[in-house]
Amino acid sequence: MLKAISFDFWNTLYDLQGEKDVSSVRVERLQRHIKTWGHEASRGELMAMMQKTWTYASQVQREQGIDIGPRGQLSKLLQELGLMPTPAQREALQEDWDTVLLESPPVIKEGARETLAYMAGKYKVALICNTGASPGRVLRTFMTLDGIIGYFDVLIFSDEVNDAKPGAKIFERMLREVGVAANEAAHIGDDPVTDVGGSHAAGLTAIWLAPSQWVAPEGCDQRVSTLRELMELY
Repeated sequence: MLKAISFDFWNTLYDLQGEKDVSSVRVERLQRHIKTWGHEASRGELMAMMQKTWTYASQVQREQGIDIGPRGQLSKLLQELGLMPTPAQREALQEDWDTVLLESPPVIKEGARETLAYMAGKYKVALICNTGASPGRVLRTFMTLDGIIGYFDVLIFSDEVNDAKPGAKIFERMLREVGVAANEAAHIGDDPVTDVGGSHAAGLTAIWLAPSQWVAPEGCDQRVSTLRELMELY
């Protein structure tokens, strides 16, 4: 019997499609900061290094279930660039790095509000988010502004707990916090590895959010093509 359901954040509840390209804005901010430190780097060089850093962080998440967080990502990037700013310079850059999305907000997915309202009326509702380059404190801002944060009993952001999907620890944390067993919970997300594979391995019902014509990945227990379809399933 289902008692709780957890949602992924990116590409499940929110899409990254603001007016400005987020990576470009981060490069602009990084370039501006390091120039004041007396260092020059081209946009192309910084973009390549940023992508290398993101690839590393994503690999650690997927292979080890560990999140190094935005702070760890920026430290890795500065190391790759051979830069050692002062503590004050480092913190100023970190703040600019963390808050890029405030300039180019993500967009809440169609059907998210009514689906969450429906689920919150029947089950415990949780969020399990691999945060990426933007910390949980910033993502909470959008959930508050969009009026959905109140539907959640538990919010788990990987940068705040240092664990990440597909590792079992982050799913186990959610289960403890909502107070249900794995076979009483489901998780929905778009990523075949982190969401489907991770939740299935942890013993939850794995629900894949993807176009109906896509081939279901291993571990997929149920699938929906829109969030609204959840209300028909449960």
